[in-house]
Amino acid sequence: MPKPRVLLLGKLPPPFMGPAVATQLLLRSRLNEWFDLHHFDTRLNTSVKSLGRFGWRKLWRSIGGYRQLHQLARSLKPDLALVPISQTTMGFLKDSLYVRILSGAGVKVLVQLRGSQFRNWYHSASPLTRWWVRNSLKKTEGVLVLGNNLRYLFEGLFPPEKIFVAPNGGDFPELGAKRVSAAKPLRLLYLSNFLPGKGFDLLLRALAALPQEVQCECVLNAYGAWDNPDYQERCLSLIQKHSLHQVHLHSPVSGADKWAALNNADVFAFIPTHPEGHPWAIVEAMAAGLPVLTSDQGAIVESVLHDQNGFVVNTTDETELAERITLLIRNPDLVMEMGRKSRARYESGFTEEHLVQRYRNIFNQTLQACAE
Repeated sequence: MPKPRVLLLGKLPPPFMGPAVATQLLLRSRLNEWFDLHHFDTRLNTSVKSLGRFGWRKLWRSIGGYRQLHQLARSLKPDLALVPISQTTMGFLKDSLYVRILSGAGVKVLVQLRGSQFRNWYHSASPLTRWWVRNSLKKTEGVLVLGNNLRYLFEGLFPPEKIFVAPNGGDFPELGAKRVSAAKPLRLLYLSNFLPGKGFDLLLRALAALPQEVQCECVLNAYGAWDNPDYQERCLSLIQKHSLHQVHLHSPVSGADKWAALNNADVFAFIPTHPEGHPWAIVEAMAAGLPVLTSDQGAIVESVLHDQNGFVVNTTDETELAERITLLIRNPDLVMEMGRKSRARYESGFTEEHLVQRYRNIFNQTLQACAE
C-alpha cells in the first residue's frame, strides 16, 4: 500500500529562525517511514534584517510562488498539506492564499500556528479581516498549536477535536554533567537573535542590578543578529552606561559552534517580553542540561517548571531576574541539580521521537477523518 503523500509548506534556513528549523527537522525525520513527504519552500527572507520589510522582489516571488504551488498541487496530488499561518494581517493574507490554492485543488489542509498572538490579533482586526480568517479556516481540517495552554487561541474557530498539540522536539546530544564551581564565574548564555521582545535588554538591566559583591562572579555570552538599529543602540548604551564588561557579544552560531556555546555555559537565559510559541532555543538548552531563566510566554511553562529546571520570572522589571541570577551564583549545587532536571524533562517529552509520533498521530487521525 503506498504511503500517504504529505506536502509540507514552510521556510528553510537561512535565516535560522524557529519555523525554518522546524520545517527542516520534519523533512529529515522518521516521518518519512510512514509518509511520502514533499516540501514547498515559502521563504522570502534570507537574513534577519529583511524580516517584515516590503520589497518588490519579495512581492514578485510571492506571486510566482502561488503559481508554482498551484502547478505542484495539480501534479503531485498530495493527500494532505501542512500550512503555517501568520498572526498579522498581511502575513495571514499571504498564507491564506496557500490554503485556498490547495483546497481548490482538492487537497486536505492542516494549518499550524508557531506563536501565541493569534487571538489578540484576530479580535483587534477589522470585521472584514475576521470574516476572511473564518472563511479561510473553514477550508481546513484542523490546526496545530505548540502547547496545551495555547489551544484556547482557536476556540470558536475549530471544534476541540480539531485543535492538535505538537510542541517542538528534536534529537540533541547529551553534553555530560556540568561542573559548576563557586571559585569560577557563573557562565550565562543568551542564544537568540537580538530582537525587541526577546528580552535581551531586560537581561542587561538585571546584570546591572546585581549586588556589587557578585557583579564580577558571572559572565554573559550572547549570540545573535541585530535587525533594529534603535534597539541595538539601546542595548549597547546599557552595556556602556553600567560598565558591563562581563557581557560578550557574538555573531549568530549554528551547528557544532552552537553546541560548543551550550557546552561552555552553566545557565541559559531567554526572557521574552512579547508573545512566543515554544522556542527551539529552550528545548536545546534543556537538552544541553542547562537551567533556564525565562518568562511565561506561549508554551514555555510546559517545558520550564518554576523552581524545578529553571525560574520563570516577571518581566515588568529586572529585580526578580537579578535575584534569581544572584541565587544561582551563590548556589552552584542548585545549578547542577536544575541542569539534571532540564535534561530529564527534555528526554521525557521533547525528543525527535516524541515529535514524530505526535505528527504521525495527527496526520493519520486527519486522513482517517477525511476518509469517513
